[in-house]
Amino acid sequence: MAVFSRGQRNFSNLLQTLRTMIGQAPTSNIHSTAWLVWPCCNLFAKRTRNHDRATVTETTEMTTRLSFYALGCATAICIAFAQKPAHEALATFHVAQGLQWQLFASEPMFTNPTCIDIDHRGRVWVCESVNYRCRLRNQPLNRPEGDRIVVLEDLDGDGKADRATTFYQSPDFIAPIGIAVAPNPSGKGQRVYVCHSPYIYVFEDADDDLRADGPPKVLLSGFRGYDHDHGVHGIHFGPDGKLYFTCGDTGIDGIRDRWGKVWKTNHTDCRAGTVWRCDPDGSHVEMLAHNFRNHYEPAIDSFGTLFVSDNDDDGSQQTRICHVLFGGNYGYWPRGRGESHWHEEQPGVVHKVLRTWFGSPTGMAWYEGALLPWTGGRQPQNYYGRLFHTDAGPRQVRIYYVRIQGAGFEIDREDIVTSQDNWFRPSDICVAPDGSILVSDWYDPGVGGHGMGDITRGRIYRLTPTGYTGYRIPPPDWSSEDGILAAIKSPNLSTRYGSWQAFHNLATQRQIALATRAIQEEKDLATCARLAWLLAQQQDWQQWWPMLANKSLDVRWQMMLVRLAKDRAVRLQQAPDCVQQWLRQLLRPGTPLPVLRELAIALRDEEPEFAKPWIDALAKLYPGNEHFYLVALGIAVGHYDTARREKLLGDFQTRFPTWDEKVLDLVWEWRPTPVIQQLDQRILDRQLPLQYRLRMLDILAATEGNAGGEVMLRCLAGELPPDLRQRAISWLKRYVVSKWASLNRSPAFQSLIRDWLKKPEYQMDAIELMAASESEVWTDTLAVIASQRDQPLTLRQKCVQALGAIRSPQATQALVALAKEASLTGDAIVALGRQATPAALDALERFVRESSLPLSSRLDAIQALAFSRPGSLWLLQHYQELDKPLQGEVARLLRNSPFQDLRNKALVAFPTAKLNPRQLPDIAQLVVRRGDKQHGQRLFFENKDLGCARCHTVNGQGGKIGPDLSAIGSKASRENLFESILYPDKAIADQFVQWVVETKQGLVVQGILIEDTNEYLVLRDANGKDWKLSKSDISERAKSPKSLMPSDLIQYMSEQDLVDLVEFLQTLKGEPGKSASRNR
Repeated sequence: MAVFSRGQRNFSNLLQTLRTMIGQAPTSNIHSTAWLVWPCCNLFAKRTRNHDRATVTETTEMTTRLSFYALGCATAICIAFAQKPAHEALATFHVAQGLQWQLFASEPMFTNPTCIDIDHRGRVWVCESVNYRCRLRNQPLNRPEGDRIVVLEDLDGDGKADRATTFYQSPDFIAPIGIAVAPNPSGKGQRVYVCHSPYIYVFEDADDDLRADGPPKVLLSGFRGYDHDHGVHGIHFGPDGKLYFTCGDTGIDGIRDRWGKVWKTNHTDCRAGTVWRCDPDGSHVEMLAHNFRNHYEPAIDSFGTLFVSDNDDDGSQQTRICHVLFGGNYGYWPRGRGESHWHEEQPGVVHKVLRTWFGSPTGMAWYEGALLPWTGGRQPQNYYGRLFHTDAGPRQVRIYYVRIQGAGFEIDREDIVTSQDNWFRPSDICVAPDGSILVSDWYDPGVGGHGMGDITRGRIYRLTPTGYTGYRIPPPDWSSEDGILAAIKSPNLSTRYGSWQAFHNLATQRQIALATRAIQEEKDLATCARLAWLLAQQQDWQQWWPMLANKSLDVRWQMMLVRLAKDRAVRLQQAPDCVQQWLRQLLRPGTPLPVLRELAIALRDEEPEFAKPWIDALAKLYPGNEHFYLVALGIAVGHYDTARREKLLGDFQTRFPTWDEKVLDLVWEWRPTPVIQQLDQRILDRQLPLQYRLRMLDILAATEGNAGGEVMLRCLAGELPPDLRQRAISWLKRYVVSKWASLNRSPAFQSLIRDWLKKPEYQMDAIELMAASESEVWTDTLAVIASQRDQPLTLRQKCVQALGAIRSPQATQALVALAKEASLTGDAIVALGRQATPAALDALERFVRESSLPLSSRLDAIQALAFSRPGSLWLLQHYQELDKPLQGEVARLLRNSPFQDLRNKALVAFPTAKLNPRQLPDIAQLVVRRGDKQHGQRLFFENKDLGCARCHTVNGQGGKIGPDLSAIGSKASRENLFESILYPDKAIADQFVQWVVETKQGLVVQGILIEDTNEYLVLRDANGKDWKLSKSDISERAKSPKSLMPSDLIQYMSEQDLVDLVEFLQTLKGEPGKSASRNR
């Protein structure tokens, strides 16, 4: 970039230089060409003072012409990185009736907006992320000066930004994701909170020149995920004056809360993604909920109701909308086979309110303004009190109509803005002081997998009523009481927080008079709620409690009062008498269930002696079949403090002597120890309904420790009907080598199996339990049954398969002998591959060489060898000695080997002579070509060299190694699909990152993480084999930068094949269950 020096100002010379450099640039390097064009635009569009101070962009007629000329060059040359100029993109949108969608600002003012906030004067604060993932991947920065915070202003009030000011920029400022502007109550200057893992920063701008007064100060530290969008993000002010923010599943490492506890991500009460709040000075930190995946941004309304959207859509179509219950566990970890995606079948896990299927959900905001109109139909007359949401995957701006249903909520969804431009990637949404809504657009060919295809574009759009013009925001008057009250009514969070501060600057008596008068006179309940939070900060807050309690019977207001009482008192047992008396009168039939739910949650950290009678009363009011009420009772009791649980639940049977469905629900959620230990008596009771008894088995399985397994064994030793027996067996098989491992060699377990082997109808079940136990105790028993030709063949084959789970010399010897029988050969070979011991591999090598064996058996032996490193190495060393058909299978397997060094050697040993990706046209040229989707479909499902369907599922067909692609055509642009096939390592979704695990014995395995428990983990390699590795045997584990998807697939295709395959993938736009209000 040295050629664009400050001295080189002559337009024609500069333009000629630009043309020359573009002409010499390699067409394959689109990034380079784009960055040759961009400085031309920046040079004349910016008046630069110096790099360590703010840069103000003032657009003039000359710079506009030059900017658009440069952008035009960039568009023509780099079509793959600039699909639609900003002024043309508007034509691609469809907007709901009664609304208009206008461009507020775009490049070159800023690029790559990750998030925005709007301050009290309508200025838009933008966090840029041009250098996203550069530091994390040890790559040079795309922009050496660093990422920026940019402030956009509409100086003439026409609804379009015409000045951009760089508030802060630094080479160490990388990919900020979260910004909240706190105006000073004087009306001049502000503090700016920014999420930037491992920190939350606070910037000062005392003189309001929109330039940071210096480097930021650290408000909080301890967030993992530097240069990673699963770190800390989405910061906003709540109605209580606190900062609310989230941290994704990269986790927490040393945050101290208000009670002195130091939080670190763990396997119990601080799992994966978390929600937090704190005071604006960083004090009184609280973790509110945990075990999300990557919930981008919290949205809290004036009553304290908190929602988030959570993203786990790396092919699983499991994005979700959650109502955040304080103290709630949202079920992301542990990852395990045989369980639902969010573990909602387990006690203690808060269910989603809405499944939104595939997507990359981003910004979220409650709308408490009056500007936006009614769109017709049965919905209310405006969008007041609705939840707005952006999703960058399907490229939508949505409204959620949130309604109370039972103890929780239900949601109807409306997509109010959609686009045909598959680069539109809405990244955040905010409400302006005038009630209009602004949406930032990351603008990129793809989203997800931590990749980006463009670093030169970004837009912000504005949503207003049809025909609405102008954007003039008068500054709030915080010097008068009327001005403060008017600002409290604002739909804009920054304005409301400024009012919060100005209110507290008043004399105490003036605060009280203003708040009490306004609450009594104001009809808008949300405004009254904001005033109630302010009034509750007073030292003698209980004086106004009767007024607050009598203000409204609206459920939202009653929920807010419970939350307010808890927050103000910290412990309810310390609350004033009048508050406790009001709370007690809630404990009666007829109280709305959401209010009782909030009261249960408020008891979560109270002393057991105080909490017990309240929890008992709430439990007796439980109406049955109300998940959110039940899970709130679980939060009230707690899940991890054993001593507290014992005090609260020790006499459960005395307090709840009669069993019905409601009591069964309580046992399910609470799992009282005395009840668990005697549950076999009820499970064996034939007088109880079958569904009760099945549920009790599930309760045993969900109980931590050995107690559940011991009771399960006692049940199996009794007389159980088939449905109960199979349910119990399935649980025992799952946990007998993990949390119930101590049962494996217990006399009760072995006695059960031996008894079942004597009964023909139970023999299969016994063999499955022997296999699940992986214990060599059963070697002789299994070998004897497998060798008995008078036994049913299916039983013998099951025994052979079970021997493969036992890694002992005796088991190997038995399998080698059994392999001689033709009807058992295939099963024995697979079992030897599963063992992968030296003796087993020696046997497999002999099978491969044995020309008298059928070809199919020899191919099976090759596949079994490829499942282990020593076996793969042997194949690589001896493949030339094998017949041609066998060599082809060796080549296919080793090119997909989980052992990277052997895979590399296989690529050399088995070269392919098809298309070289370096000889392909640019993606920009491939994009405009049209293909044959039917041929692409055949390539996907039938071409064995490509193996697409071996790894990916489409509409229920295919494998489960990689992401489900059933809706990929809706999420990925055409450019993104070409890039994903040609360069799979560029952007890898978290759920499909390869892990490299080395054991203490020196075994190195690569694969995606399928299961991660306290005892072991399971990796699935590119050939679909699952590797179960004990954590005690692991010496090192790390993420690999390489995708499990081979990077040489193009060598198996012609140029037209590639286009045809992309054509087929673009047709996959399924979005099942879109209208479902709750779908697990």
